[in-house]
Parts: sequence; structure tokens; C-alpha cells
Amino acid sequence: MRDDQGVRHLVDTAPGHRLIGARYRLEATIGHGAMGHVWAGTDELLHRPVAVKELRLSPGLAEEQAAEMRERALREARAMAALNHPNTVLLYDVAREDDQPFVVMELVHGLSLSQLLNKHGSLPPAKLAVLADGVAAALQAAHQVGLVHRDVKPGNVLLGADRLVKLADFGMSRSTAESTLTRSGVLVGTPAYLAPEIAVGGELGANADLWSFGAMLFAAAEGRLPYESTGDPLITISSIVHGPVPAHRQTGPIGEVISGLMVKDPARRMPLLEVRQRVHDLARQAGAHPFEDYLRDIEPPRPITPTAPPSDQPTAPAAKRSTTRTAIVLGAAAVLAIGAATGGFLLGRAGEPIPAGVPQRGTPTSSPTAAADDSPFGALEAEHASSGHNAGQLGSERGEGEPVQFASGMKDGSSLTFDNVEFGSATATEVSARLRLVDSAAKGKIELRLGGPSGELIAKIPVSSKRGEGWKAVPVELLRPLTGRHTVHLSVIADESAPVLDLDWVRFHR
Repeated sequence: MRDDQGVRHLVDTAPGHRLIGARYRLEATIGHGAMGHVWAGTDELLHRPVAVKELRLSPGLAEEQAAEMRERALREARAMAALNHPNTVLLYDVAREDDQPFVVMELVHGLSLSQLLNKHGSLPPAKLAVLADGVAAALQAAHQVGLVHRDVKPGNVLLGADRLVKLADFGMSRSTAESTLTRSGVLVGTPAYLAPEIAVGGELGANADLWSFGAMLFAAAEGRLPYESTGDPLITISSIVHGPVPAHRQTGPIGEVISGLMVKDPARRMPLLEVRQRVHDLARQAGAHPFEDYLRDIEPPRPITPTAPPSDQPTAPAAKRSTTRTAIVLGAAAVLAIGAATGGFLLGRAGEPIPAGVPQRGTPTSSPTAAADDSPFGALEAEHASSGHNAGQLGSERGEGEPVQFASGMKDGSSLTFDNVEFGSATATEVSARLRLVDSAAKGKIELRLGGPSGELIAKIPVSSKRGEGWKAVPVELLRPLTGRHTVHLSVIADESAPVLDLDWVRFHR
């Protein structure tokens, strides 16, 4: 990736190209979260591209929690099956392999609204009108069949060519007759977009989606969250419930829609039909290709040659994969609206050498909480982040017989964002980062926040090293327990501007 020219997407080919359900060939991973992978593949019967969501559960996960995650995957499929609308991601099939469900769906060409906002900050009014019309149409279709989405936010909206707007990830959806809580009693939804009545455990209704829709439009128009995080989600929720509705600077139809949707009384929120009527004329001003400029950031697929390690560096980051995989760039052909993630990205210019001054690896330090296999949560691998800023380059070294990739040369201001990290109901209380210092004299920290760079601070991981240390896993306690689903933003803060560290992965622990 060239930081000044946009984000490219990094995927991995799978040797042998697994065949699922004797029909769907899995060809490349295009994203993953703590609980699963998303694959680009081919329907061998109909010869069409597909996206396949695979649920991957840790062997240590309690059976009740595993059953809840399997049920969620099937619930998403059932919700998608009830919808057949151009503004929602289409379900093709549910295949089973080794008693695990694989959700087969439309492969969407485009990028998520969260990726767009991370790079461009906000959208102009006419483009916002196209966005509003598409999401409103999708919610109309869902509500007409009795479904409440429950997680309308930028990470779950896809934008593509020819005015394409799609609402994705119905894994948290419920019929209006169901509870707002998971079976384990966890309130679900992203706090910054949560409707006030849901935040207090009230009755689930379709109007809850209207508030979240308005909060999402607020973020897309203003370039900031409607409720800035103070470091405690309970304070954010308290602000939503007890504080005033945040003020915005929008005028015209967009301002009217945001104000009409973000009303604390659910019965007084603007109906979706009225939303579409108000933005209709403004949306026409956006032209036939309103998102084309943003899609140019995503380059077409082409091979990448990973950087090779110097011959005198014999060891590598702890292996995270069970098979060898080759990195390729995947652009507009594979951004997928799935809760696992919207795709990976290339950290730097492929083929460049590892920066001078990278220390040779010593014996990595370890601790029980930092071990790679002691957690029900999957590792968030640096090279598979959803987006990044000034995040160094893609490094690759040999480790235990297979190539392992990492973010090489991260420095002060470098950041990575992992969309839709799924914790389920398994509470995370610790996090570890596997890293090595490029400059052993440098000092700093890695900050983890929820939602984005100004979101709730959940961890500070110290960055320091003794002479001769190589790769090590650094564990710390989270500032508060985590459940549910979150976007995790990682940033490096250092006392100098030169490259400071290489990052292999971060991982949450119970």
C-alpha cells in the first residue's frame, strides 16, 4: 500500500482450494475476525463467484457459547433468506462440512462505509442522500418481514459502482418478538449507535434501527461519532439515555433526516418512506456514479512478492496458520459485507527490503496469558487489518516451515483498524501483542481503542526492549471486560519518528 494513494486489500490463497458441500471451492480469505473467516470462492455448479462465511470456534470454547455462535450463523442465513432486495447482500446457500455451517452469499464488489470514512472523513450531501436512500430501502425490506437489524453502522454498509448501497451482516438481527439480549444476558449492538430504548433493555422494535441509522448518517456527515467515547461504555450509554441528542451542522434534507431519526421517543422517529422522499431529489444530483472516486483507491488484483528476510535471521514470528499461503492483492473484486471483517490490506510497498536496524531474533519471551493457543479468540493478524494508516510495510519471514507475515517498521502515528471483531459472550479480560523492536532504545506504547482513533481506550501495551531481545508477546489487562462485537483500532505512540517496532498480531484472552 502507498499510504498517500489508498488502501489495497490483502488476501491469502489456500493450497488445495477446499471444496465445501461438494460444490463451493474456497480460493482466498478476504477477511477474518475472532470467530471466523470469510472466503472468496467459486460455485462449481453454476460457475459464479461467491463469498463463504466459515465459523471457526476455539476448542476451548464452552459448548453453550459454541452453540450460540453456530445459531447466530444460521440466524444470519435465515434473515438473509427472508430478504431478496437489491440493497441487501443476497444469500445463496448454507452448506455443512464437519457439522459446521458455511453461509454462502453474494460476493460484493466495493468498500465499506467505515473504510471510506477512515480515509476521507465524511461524505458530501448528495452522496449522503444516495447512501441514506439505499440503507432506508434495505431497512424497509427487513422490517416488512419482521426483522430488526440491530447493528446499523458504517462497518455494515457497502458502497460500490453504479450507486450500489448494500446493508450487510444480519447475524445480530432478531424478529420483533425476540429479546434484545443474547441468551447469556449480554446487551448487543455497538454503543455509539445504540438506540436509547435498547440501551436500557427495553422492548425491541423496528424503530430502534431508525435511531442507529440516524447515528450512522450523523457520523458519515460530520466525520465523528455522535457520542464521543470517554473511556467507559457505560458513560456513553448513559449519555445516549440521559443526555441531549447531539447537535449537527447539516442543513437541507440531510439535516432534516438526521434530526428526524435521532429522536429519543421511538414513536416520533421519521418513517423510512419519508426519509426516502426527503432525500430523493438530492440523491439525483449525485449522478450515476457517486462513489466512483472512492473505489479508485482499490486496485485490481495482482500478485505480491513478500519481502524476504536476511539470511542471518533464522527464526520468525510464531506461526499462526496451519497451511502455507501466498499473499495477493484483492481490490474492488472482494470487499464483502460480513461480520467477520471487510477484508485485509497491504501494509506497505511490496518487495521493499526490511528496514536497516531490525534486530536479530533472540529467544522469544512468553507467559501463560500470551500463548498463541490459550484463548477462545482468534489472533488479529496485522496483515489482515481492515484498514490502516502509515502502517509500515508488509514483512515476511520463515517460521516453522511456513512463511509468516507481519507489519514491519511501524512508528509513531502508525495505526491499524480491525472491523467487526467478534467476542460473542466469551468475556475478554486481557490482550497481548506479539512484537519486536526495530530500535531497542525506543520507548512508547500501543493503544487499543473501540470504534476508531477517538474511541474508548481499552488497553495500553508498553513498548520497550532489552538488548538482544527478539519477538515477544506482551500481555496486559484490559481496562474493562469485553463481550459482543467491536471495531478495534490500534495505534503506535512513540518518542521518536523513526520505525519503532514490527507487529505480528494482537490477541484477546479470558
